[in-house]
Amino acid sequence: MVGASSGLWGMAFGSGSYEAPKASDVLKEAPVPDGVINALDRVAEWKGTTSLPSSVPDTAILSDWLQPSLATEGMLWFPNLMVPDPLMILPFAVSGLTIASLYAGSRAPNKTKEKPAHTILKRVMMTFALAIGPLTLNMPAGILLYWSASTVCAFLTHVLLDMFRPIRMPPKPCKRTIPYSPKRKVVGAVKMARR
Repeated sequence: MVGASSGLWGMAFGSGSYEAPKASDVLKEAPVPDGVINALDRVAEWKGTTSLPSSVPDTAILSDWLQPSLATEGMLWFPNLMVPDPLMILPFAVSGLTIASLYAGSRAPNKTKEKPAHTILKRVMMTFALAIGPLTLNMPAGILLYWSASTVCAFLTHVLLDMFRPIRMPPKPCKRTIPYSPKRKVVGAVKMARR
């Protein structure tokens, strides 16, 4: 039943009566060999849990899966890479770096006018890049640090390629000075072949 506490409503909003399914129960419908299912169950038992994580995360279950050194190997103002940035600098830095990378990579090689579809796509991508900051405020600092390093590499690649290997437009085809009429030649060649 949909409205019952153990139905879809209970699964979605956590009525307390919903149990997370075992890996073997979830994978019974998939065409997976039995050895893979048994291996997943054994790994789950080895890690201290016999079920997949539910929609509400339990830190005791997930703590075995996380690297403990991430909690102590941060830098500057974020000593713990597993918690969100306390000063909220990284989310907005990632947003700014993504906007800069998109701007550097989306410029036309010549000063020609862009097509309207290209302009609209660029504006939509810039809007999404601007929204990265507020949307990732609760993301762990380690992910944002990786994302910012990746974006800096993409930005530098765009800048260096534009400086040292710019895209040159191909040459325009030359115009013929002698009129070209292939029909006359083909028709004449066919008549000559028939004689």
